[in-house]
Amino acid sequence: MDAGMMMDPEFGKLIQVRQASLPPIRTCRCAQRPCLNANHAALVLQQAIKLKGAQMEQQRRAFDSWPAFYQNTLFMSGAVLQLRELPVEERLKRARTLKDEGNERFRAQAFTAAIELYEQAAGAFRYARHTDPDWKQKGIRDEAIEEVDELGDPRTGTRSQAVSFVASCYNNLAAAYLARAALPRGDAAQLTNTSDGDYALCVAACTAVLSLDPTATKALYRRARARVEPISAAEGATDAAIRDLCEAARHSPDDQAVRELLARLKRDKADKRQADSSTFARMFGRVAARAAPVALRSGVACGARSGGGAIGGLGSERRGAQAKGVRAVECSASCAVPDDAPETNATERRRRLGMYRRAEAARAKRGTPYIDFRNPTPKQREDARTRGGHAEARAA
Repeated sequence: MDAGMMMDPEFGKLIQVRQASLPPIRTCRCAQRPCLNANHAALVLQQAIKLKGAQMEQQRRAFDSWPAFYQNTLFMSGAVLQLRELPVEERLKRARTLKDEGNERFRAQAFTAAIELYEQAAGAFRYARHTDPDWKQKGIRDEAIEEVDELGDPRTGTRSQAVSFVASCYNNLAAAYLARAALPRGDAAQLTNTSDGDYALCVAACTAVLSLDPTATKALYRRARARVEPISAAEGATDAAIRDLCEAARHSPDDQAVRELLARLKRDKADKRQADSSTFARMFGRVAARAAPVALRSGVACGARSGGGAIGGLGSERRGAQAKGVRAVECSASCAVPDDAPETNATERRRRLGMYRRAEAARAKRGTPYIDFRNPTPKQREDARTRGGHAEARAA
């Protein structure tokens, strides 16, 4: 539990409120004094902590939305605080030392240490600080946090140098996050991080770079990689990465890494679109195969009504209905299924049509009559009344 939370007087009030809302504590018969139950006290404390945590979340929404490398600037101490007191020119010289140390850690694949040094170098110019000296007791609150951007006077050349330096620190941060995300997660130094978390931080660091330098090709390239490399990449990640790479290619048309990744993502997207089309085509093909017998029966019934013969007749009316039913199956087979469906080519359609014709011929040979249930005969109506037919037959 946070020590500041325990010292907060509002937290004590919450405990009193929650304790008053709970059932009364049982009394001890021997001494007639309250016998505090450990479970009861733990329940009061747990509920008070939840309420206080919910209140604190409402007060620090902006802070929680910041990436970790910017949140950490709120808690820096020591040499970094001393750097922030120096003029921008002197600050640049000392901050470059931090960045150089980070580069050495990066080359040694100590990515977590490199990230901390890059954060300190950038945090000497862009950072957040507390305006309430009692923030440790009151907790982190947006209203008590001030964002500082000390990149120098725009009228002097130091600002352009500071902007370029901070952008390079964020770019190196992105490279370190991307490299750490590829490490085996069994490494003890990486247990507190996740691959998806590092990819998300890489995207945030690249976005910070682009806010200072929209033409930064490396930031666009790394952000594209961080979008598509996670296993849990979102559905539109590929499209967003392609947009980043197209922008990078516009600024650096000769960058081979950008061109190769862009070509691969476009190829993967085309392959996925083709695979999805084939999957949908097979699905529609199976639906058409199930719907064809229904279309056959519907076409036969329609043909029987148009033939003008008596219901149940087995003469030329049935043959006309049969022919019309077959034509209905042909129409269903040709119109209900996409032309590019692999299993509904001409040979397959002829095979299915032959199967339906043989089934219809067998039915005609058995002498099964065709009944038009939409126009029942008086005899059929009487039979429905006798056997307990549906409401329409009884009403008739």
